[in-house]
Amino acid sequence: MDNQYSEWKNVCGPKCAEGLFWFYVAVSAATCLPMLILWFDHPHPLSEFSPIYAFLIFPLMLTGVVAFNVLKVVPHDTRNSVHILFTGCFFQGLGSFMTFFYICIYILRIIMGGVLKNREATGAFIVCGPPGFTALAIIKLGADARDILTNNDLISPVAGEVWYAGSIMGGIMLYGLAVFLFVFSAVPWWFNVSKHLHDILGLWALTFPNVGWILATRVIGDIFHFKAFKIIHIILCVCLGLTWIVLFVLTLIAFKRGYILESDPEDVLKDAIYNRRVAHAGEVEKSNPPQIPPIFLFHEPHQPRRADSPV
Repeated sequence: MDNQYSEWKNVCGPKCAEGLFWFYVAVSAATCLPMLILWFDHPHPLSEFSPIYAFLIFPLMLTGVVAFNVLKVVPHDTRNSVHILFTGCFFQGLGSFMTFFYICIYILRIIMGGVLKNREATGAFIVCGPPGFTALAIIKLGADARDILTNNDLISPVAGEVWYAGSIMGGIMLYGLAVFLFVFSAVPWWFNVSKHLHDILGLWALTFPNVGWILATRVIGDIFHFKAFKIIHIILCVCLGLTWIVLFVLTLIAFKRGYILESDPEDVLKDAIYNRRVAHAGEVEKSNPPQIPPIFLFHEPHQPRRADSPV
């Protein structure tokens, strides 16, 4: 791994890495925040909630992962390393807590309607991503904080060590949550998932969300010198690679047979009729806006009595 990053330094120096990092932060913030505002602008029934909605905040949630990789190139005795460390922790916390809210809603839906079935079954693996990537990010950023805080004379001489120790404890707790969510999703998955090529794109949720806790397995194994964790990490990486290859082949077959990116004429006609009705309803609402009665804070204003009134 060290040789890999030493070669990377020759290709992209610290300034280039810093520029790419700030570009990623700007693009992810400019993308995620408007999407969240638009998504929350309309009500969403709890019975139709899917963990896939958490993808709206995933780019911000991965800022910590990008930050600790950039810090392998940026010198730890510069102020820029402090800025990257702070920004990585800031957006990692923002994205993680927002996705945790989605996980809570997902658990609530399971309580009310049972585990996800058919096309939505694979989406359950998405909830493994936030705790897994957050565990990986805070442990690696904590390791970088040991040198950055000391070299820049920040807080106290032991602040970096305390930060690192706390990040390990928090990372292990989040790692346990990620493993539980994976097992909780994997056990009923085969019995509820749709096994048709029409739904092959949804099966890609088996790959990316599980990367975080799989990498965290190796990091924790290196910290505590657990050989079993290193072996488990290798096995999981092989399984993940085989899963990726199988899904790639099946996706090509589905595309060749016209199961994806193509729709039946009946479905296209239904969508056209629905969109036309929605557009017509919007035009009617604009031409006839609802009449909202005035609201008075204390009492209605005095109305003059008509001459023919008996009272």
